[in-house]
Amino acid sequence: MINKITCPQRLLGFEKPFHVGLIGAGGTGSACASLLFKMDTVLKKIGSKGLTVTVYDPKRVTPANVGRQAFWGDYDVGHYKSRLLVNRFNQFGDTDWRAETEIFNGKCTNDIDLLITTVDSAKARLEIGDNLSKCRKTKYNADKLWLDLGNSNNRGQALLGSMFGYCSDNKLASPFNLFSKSWLAASQDDKIIAQPSCSTDEAITKQSFGVNDVLASNAFAMLLFPLIRKGEISNHGFIFNLDDCSTDAIPVDENVWLMYGFDPKTRLESNSNETVLQK
Repeated sequence: MINKITCPQRLLGFEKPFHVGLIGAGGTGSACASLLFKMDTVLKKIGSKGLTVTVYDPKRVTPANVGRQAFWGDYDVGHYKSRLLVNRFNQFGDTDWRAETEIFNGKCTNDIDLLITTVDSAKARLEIGDNLSKCRKTKYNADKLWLDLGNSNNRGQALLGSMFGYCSDNKLASPFNLFSKSWLAASQDDKIIAQPSCSTDEAITKQSFGVNDVLASNAFAMLLFPLIRKGEISNHGFIFNLDDCSTDAIPVDENVWLMYGFDPKTRLESNSNETVLQK
């Protein structure tokens, strides 16, 4: 029975930088972008070749985004979020990142080693997860990982798991394996949640100040960096609540997965109907 996540060789960056696909450049996504830059710098200083990043986001900066997200002033309003962030890192941080202004749907992941989703739409998560789950792992991509970050007004959760879902090649649950049912229920409120805020005051009623930064920093400090630095971690996620200052771990444990409605045995039985993802 699996009880830990082992760091894939590709994330150690011995031979080449590993590729991160960051989906979303809003509150949590822009915080992740800054942390990815910091982690890239630290990893290079300790002998790794670091990482490279592609940021996907079709949205543009609005006045309500300024200050709450990593955008600086009214002169940022109207620009694509992904391009603005990537251009700044490339210009001032000596990186070679890429920006995409099209919607990421999970169908083009051949060159992505680590997927990070920070989208504010449950429907988008379902589409990404469904497309990924239809692809069966090969020996080349069996160890690819997916970190999903989501939050409400004052709560948040993170889960690091398999990119393509639990199967015989890598017995690690994916965010889609554990949360697809809750995403389906939450998708009913997508139109309300995703509707642009008219003001900063309205925006912080949807997402409390700092909730995105707490989510992103904890995910990097508790999951990603320890996995790369130590080689393995026994928890692949957490849930936190700002109101009562609590954080609860999500262990790598099949019994815990059953609590979320995911049965690994059923998953293995369905693998024979999946499409094989080519290298």
